Formats: sequence, C-alpha cells, structure tokens
Amino acid sequence: MLAAQDTLLIPPQEALKNAQKATLQKYPDADSVILADCEKNVCNKDGTYKMWHEVYEKVLTEKGKREGKTISFDYTLPYETVEIKLVEIIKPDGRKIPVDIAKNSKTAVDSSQMGMNIYNPNDKVLQLALPGLEIGDIIHYVSLSDTVKTRVPDTWSNYGIFEGHSPILYASMTADRPKELPLVNI
Repeated sequence: MLAAQDTLLIPPQEALKNAQKATLQKYPDADSVILADCEKNVCNKDGTYKMWHEVYEKVLTEKGKREGKTISFDYTLPYETVEIKLVEIIKPDGRKIPVDIAKNSKTAVDSSQMGMNIYNPNDKVLQLALPGLEIGDIIHYVSLSDTVKTRVPDTWSNYGIFEGHSPILYASMTADRPKELPLVNI
C-alpha cells in the first residue's frame, strides 16, 4: 500500500481522461494503450537512488488481456530491490478493484537469461498476477526500485525508453539529483 511519502506521479483524472481517447477504433492495431507512464528518480551524491514508476494501461483486446494478466519487474541483487506499492484494476464504470500484492506476486530468477551464455542467479524478476482483468479495464500500478549499490562509484545512471509495443499517450521521466551529479549523455 502507498505510504504518505509515496505520492502518485500522475493525477488520476489526467490519466483517466486519456482512457476515453484509447479505443480500438482509434488504435485498431493495438492490444492495449499506455495512457500514462511516469518515472521519478531521486538521486543521492553517491549515485544511489530511488525510482518511483507509475503506469496506467488500458486493455483493448483479448490478446491485450492475456499479456496484461502478469506484470514483471526486473532487478539485480545486491544492487537494487523492487517493491510494488499499489496495484488496482479500474473497471469501465470507474470502480477500483485493489489487487492483493502479497497473494498474487512471486519472485524468481530471471528465466530470460537461459538462452544466453551468461547466467546470474542474482538477476531477479518480481511477477504480479492480475486476476479478474477484462477487456476495457485499466491497469494502474506504482512500483519503487531502490538502488542501494552503484555499479560505478559516485555515478548515477539510468535510461528511459519512450517507445514500446503499445501506443503511448503520455510518458515522462524526471531526475531529482544533487548538483554534484550533472546530467550528461553519451
């Protein structure tokens, strides 16, 4: 559940306003539409940081429903951990159905690395099942990644991908950081 300091990044009314625009008629090739996807990074001088991530996604088709029934969060120990703060399914009539995070989540070694020649048992994936998801529903979740050890000392690094398999109506990434860690890109 969200604590007082874990403020939402997106005003719900803004994200839900986008839901009216996200129809199969407007996006005939989409199985779902990302209504809003926001990330906020709060960095420390030593490069460690917390990243809040909030998403609203509307399910448009049966395939979108199948793909949306599980949300995955990747992380690598001992560098970071991930915690799911809030998950709810918003029905077309506006009802918000909370998802029991403890009951519907599990952590495992990331199986996607099985096809590679490098295997790291510390590469983890936290998966959350969404029971009762239907076409027309909106998936809303907030997660917190806590990077407690940097790969490069005194350096903050992250990246954002502003594209995907689904249309994205709104996306943002912010970084609150000390002046000692100016933004640079390569």
